[in-house]
Amino acid sequence: MSYRDFETELAAPWLRRRVGAAWHQALGLAKDALAEGALQAVKLRFIGGCPTDALPYAGADRSIERVPGEPVESYRARLLHAFDTWRLAGTNKGVREALATIGLTSVVIFEDKDWAASGEEGTWWMFWVVLEPPLPVGPPWTIGDGTMLGEAPLGMTGATEPLELLRRVIRKWKAAHTVCGHVILLWSGRLVGSGWSLGDGTTLGGKAAFLAL
Repeated sequence: MSYRDFETELAAPWLRRRVGAAWHQALGLAKDALAEGALQAVKLRFIGGCPTDALPYAGADRSIERVPGEPVESYRARLLHAFDTWRLAGTNKGVREALATIGLTSVVIFEDKDWAASGEEGTWWMFWVVLEPPLPVGPPWTIGDGTMLGEAPLGMTGATEPLELLRRVIRKWKAAHTVCGHVILLWSGRLVGSGWSLGDGTTLGGKAAFLAL
């Protein structure tokens, strides 16, 4: 029974006429709204069954960002496993899985110990993220190919929003004490120091862009 009906039943007979009944029904409706709000608040705690419009609040609480264009059920599933995800924070695996979430599945991370790139003096630990296709932006543009100055970032073509998302993801999931030397977008070719040697059939040249974090 609703509070709207219960409140009216509890009223004295002389308060159940038209005006008195309306008064008690109004008081009951306020209680019904409060009870419904309390019920919904309990449901909101449970990611698996909460309304869709509650997911952004759950995401903010768990610091799990929704990827642009991500289906609702995919985001809900990631929120359900938020604590498992955070166990990998600060690890290379955590960075790779976070990048896979935004569509970057071909990722190699080089560190001081396994890459001969010179680091910054005084930096305790550096790493570099190498991304191969599929990439969110196109390869470098050249003068005369029709690209208008200012419409594409130097060294690549396409929108800048995916690059900001890429930076944000790496900054969030990397270890706090580490410094990212560069994010290297490699459309073709191989990087010097990435495991190949002269004479093994590797072709010199390629297209790459270096992105500061």
